[in-house]
Amino acid sequence: MKNFSFAVLAATLLTSQFVSAEPTVSQTEIRSNVTQPMGFYPFQVGAYKVIALKDGTLELSPDLFKQNLTPEEVSALFQKLAVDQSKGIQTSVNAYLLDDGQGGISLVDSGAASCFGPNLGSIAQNIEAAGYKLNRVRSVFLTHLHPDHVCGIAKQGKAVFPNATIYVNEQESQYWLSESTVNTLAAEKRDGYLATVAKIKAAIAPYQTMRSFKTFSVGSVINGLEVLPSVGHTPGHYSFILKSQAKSFAILGDVVHSYHLQFEQPKLSVDFDVDPVKASETRLAVFKRFAQEQTVVAFAHLPFPGIGKISEINDGQFRWNPLNLAPTAPTAPTAPTAPTAPTAPTAPTAPTAPTAPTAPTA
Repeated sequence: MKNFSFAVLAATLLTSQFVSAEPTVSQTEIRSNVTQPMGFYPFQVGAYKVIALKDGTLELSPDLFKQNLTPEEVSALFQKLAVDQSKGIQTSVNAYLLDDGQGGISLVDSGAASCFGPNLGSIAQNIEAAGYKLNRVRSVFLTHLHPDHVCGIAKQGKAVFPNATIYVNEQESQYWLSESTVNTLAAEKRDGYLATVAKIKAAIAPYQTMRSFKTFSVGSVINGLEVLPSVGHTPGHYSFILKSQAKSFAILGDVVHSYHLQFEQPKLSVDFDVDPVKASETRLAVFKRFAQEQTVVAFAHLPFPGIGKISEINDGQFRWNPLNLAPTAPTAPTAPTAPTAPTAPTAPTAPTAPTAPTAPTA
């Protein structure tokens, strides 16, 4: 395992630090992009309305993308794709709300809340902007427990989704919440791991108190969502598949961090993958499966709304095809029919004038 810290992005932009058991990232390696597009994007999957939700946008340093390749291979890839290493690689933080139309509302991932500072943390606001109340969310599915996915479920020690049950894979929960994990790490990696654990524990605490924090295992189907192991980025990273009316939609979390680099070269992993080799194997398997199936998929860190299809252009080489979906406009409530104006009363008929008597005959 490696030690990673999403350092303070900039003193005036981010005031908190995201830390996990992965490599250290400096201040200059991840920057906030202050230009944000529309914060929610509705579309239809069978009977479900799906709302893509934007938490914010960051730029990752190209220097983070070097795992599993030699420096020469990385340099050749960047040159082939004309990557400007002086500029950041855009990455969004996205989440997805699923509405079955019958009162069942679920959320996949929850954003960073205040764990990454003021330029992220818009998920709850954008749920409300899309016309939903936070207390209507019944389930929150977490692809994994990194703070940019879990911190959004709580605010100042209180549950943001007070009627929701939180679901995460049992292996992921054990890795971050077991007291024994830290003892398996090298001494220099423990501080980063413990800092991440503190953020995770603060986020899930209100739900543990309410007994609304649950784990799932391989093969589970929960509230209509199939769970799909996609480990490597973290030990218990899972994706979720929605199927409705012969339509499928897969939410794939952090399998990808750059559409520009990792579809061209799936072997390339980012520094903050816990297991870079396993992450690349998962990425290749996911790409092949969903390219063959032509399933609509979504990623947590591709440019918002992060929705599209994958195509395989050569063996082991893929293309990301963002879908130009016209957003499904919310259905406006039917305007009430205006009441019919009352009919004016009929004026009474004037009485017939009496017939003048016939004058007597002279």
